Amino acid sequence: MSQLDLILQYAQNHLGSSRFHGKCQAFVAKCYEAGTGVFISCASAKISRQRYLREGTANDLFPPAGAAVYFNGDGEMGKLYGHVALSAGGGMLYDPVATVVKCSLTKSMHNGYLGWGWLGSMPEGAVATVTTVTLPADSEPVRQEITRVVLKSVYGKLGRRETDLLHTAFTSSGISLLIQNSGRIFAPVTVEPVRWTSTRASSAAVLRFSLWEDDDLKLENGCPVAFRYRGEPVFYGYVFEIRRQYGGKTEVTCYDQLRYFKNKESMVYELKYSELLQQIAAKYGLRTGVIEDTGFVIPARMEEGSIFDILENAAELTSRETGGFYQLYDDFGEITLRSVGRMRASTVLSDRDTASFSLQKSIDRDVYNRIVLARDNTLTGAREMYTANDTSSQEKWGVLQYYERMDEDALPEQLRQQAQSLLKAYRAENRSLSVKNAIGDLSVRGGCYLNVRLPGETMAHAALCETAVHTFLENRHTMDLELSGSFA
Repeated sequence: MSQLDLILQYAQNHLGSSRFHGKCQAFVAKCYEAGTGVFISCASAKISRQRYLREGTANDLFPPAGAAVYFNGDGEMGKLYGHVALSAGGGMLYDPVATVVKCSLTKSMHNGYLGWGWLGSMPEGAVATVTTVTLPADSEPVRQEITRVVLKSVYGKLGRRETDLLHTAFTSSGISLLIQNSGRIFAPVTVEPVRWTSTRASSAAVLRFSLWEDDDLKLENGCPVAFRYRGEPVFYGYVFEIRRQYGGKTEVTCYDQLRYFKNKESMVYELKYSELLQQIAAKYGLRTGVIEDTGFVIPARMEEGSIFDILENAAELTSRETGGFYQLYDDFGEITLRSVGRMRASTVLSDRDTASFSLQKSIDRDVYNRIVLARDNTLTGAREMYTANDTSSQEKWGVLQYYERMDEDALPEQLRQQAQSLLKAYRAENRSLSVKNAIGDLSVRGGCYLNVRLPGETMAHAALCETAVHTFLENRHTMDLELSGSFA
């Protein structure tokens, strides 16, 4: 038997099999392996199409037997991964859907036919012909799914910021605030206090201060700013807002490098989250520091939106696959990505260290004790529901329901597990702790963990810092914190 015969025989032998449900690319690859002895590894049908699709085949409704036949794919999963089937010849397909079926190409378009190609090299016995179907003169041109970004026009050159000089220049006592402009460094007199704010959410850290106008100081938007307290580095960023008031006082707002992640982008990538971050930083000329390897290579996808949105999606996809969570922040002028578990502050907060604690418990937001995931099964004509309940909290709070429509390609066992995972994540009441005027600790920033001992308790609670606002005076450093955790 020829290689082509073996490929088609493997597909024929698996008619009716559900083994490849949700694994269309693996089905076609196994067919080729049966005939050629070579397994072509691709993370998705979309990646396979990018490598092996033959140009000019989008109108060919009779792909040669043994060809890989590519489609846009159905639903949300189809948008991400595409779909591929195996040509049986004569306009017929071996199509891996819920089970492997044999059907005509014209009845199995999967949200748009894109053409065909050979997975790897052409198998022995195959005939590489292209049958062109002439479309009526008044028909719409064949439109293709957008799978790449091509730069077609550039006006002007992408600029790079002037060299910053502030990483090594500072004073060691009290407040040290330095501003650079055109190669000159200024140390203005500030009107106390200076405030530094960082959050766990995707946003840049902020430094706000006021100063007296000085004829020598040339303050402009974009000027680099470095702030240290008692010699320790706190904030490195750039001036973004200047507000001058009558009487000579000027209020200044600065952001660190993450401010540039508010830029909007269109990107196609197949990278790890950590690699994507490094690629974006290099494009915009931003400094990087410690960026931990996130491990999981995200399958090829196209993204459009702010860089924060793109990176948040990459972080979520990575967490789903690996269970790992990462904090993105700027560490004194170096974009940093670290595992949340490694971000622990050195301090232990107690009522002796702070002016006040305020504990809040709520079930009003992002708390659910019933999860409902819906999946349409077009083979049976039924909308299938997968649910998970926390009975004990329903008896106390009533039913707080989360509902989401899922893709038809999702497997039942996956949906059952996902419903249970969502219930575990959302069933606990939200508990937050506000801390005012605590003794300042520079290791405490948004996204870090610290230990808190509440009044009257001997055991400390692990808390996650949602927001940290540090206030600096010449001889005093305090902080206000918003914390989340399993407080009693």
